[in-house]
Amino acid sequence: MSPKPGSVQILGLYEGPAESWAPRQDHLVDALRRAGVPTNLLYASSNGGRAALEPELGSFPREQFTGEPGEAVALALEMLLAETANGQPHEWFCTLRLVEFHETKRTETLLQVHEDGIRGVTREQPWTPVTRESLLDHARKQLWIMALVAIGLGASIWLKRSEIAGYYNALFSSDFVAQEATPVDTTGFASYLEVSIDSPEDGLVLVFQRLEAYPDSPAALDTLRSTASMEEAAALSAIELGYAQLELLFEDETTEQARISLSQWDESGQFEHFFGTSGWQGRTLKEVRLTP
Repeated sequence: MSPKPGSVQILGLYEGPAESWAPRQDHLVDALRRAGVPTNLLYASSNGGRAALEPELGSFPREQFTGEPGEAVALALEMLLAETANGQPHEWFCTLRLVEFHETKRTETLLQVHEDGIRGVTREQPWTPVTRESLLDHARKQLWIMALVAIGLGASIWLKRSEIAGYYNALFSSDFVAQEATPVDTTGFASYLEVSIDSPEDGLVLVFQRLEAYPDSPAALDTLRSTASMEEAAALSAIELGYAQLELLFEDETTEQARISLSQWDESGQFEHFFGTSGWQGRTLKEVRLTP
């Protein structure tokens, strides 16, 4: 479901070894409540020696946040860490981000946890909500197509089956459009990897290529962090965790999302991620984003 103006989403993860810190849900809920944040925004989990604060899927009404969503969540995390972990726990990494949707833009705040507190970097991007009218228009188009199919089949009974199938497939094959020139926003990853687009007949392929600066060891990560920007630091944490978030944005303002593993490089420092495009007919890819 497309988000609505006045709603907030939380994405990403705060994760690390449980031996460093194993947060309790009751402590987390108390910190969220005191910071003016919906108490079901995050939940604590632990599995296989790893613990995490994971976001609740879906959207939250903006009025459920006492202050700016990013600042409110940062305050909740600061209180939780100060009271239960004595600051940033060892080897924990944060890729949490808050996305607030407005009438004509979306505001995204990326949170990064440091020894001296939690910082956030915010960016704004144009955004247009999918309205009820646009959904109705889409439904009308689908009904129109179905009507043409029915008329075509009714008038073509005398045709051979193969010919009928050919007309049917042609009617429904309004191409999914993805150009090699489609913008790819790699945000903080830009110094470390690049993403290119290939669009074969049976789907969409995104090709990931490691650059020379891609860190291949903990020492390399630490060296890069010492001079990294906030967005680059978040990207480095995602590289260390082994995954990133991929978002495909279409011209009709719909999106497709996937979690991408960053641990499947081949000998040439490359891997491909395939999207089946069944059901994407008539949609045009506007932008691809790779975020922590």
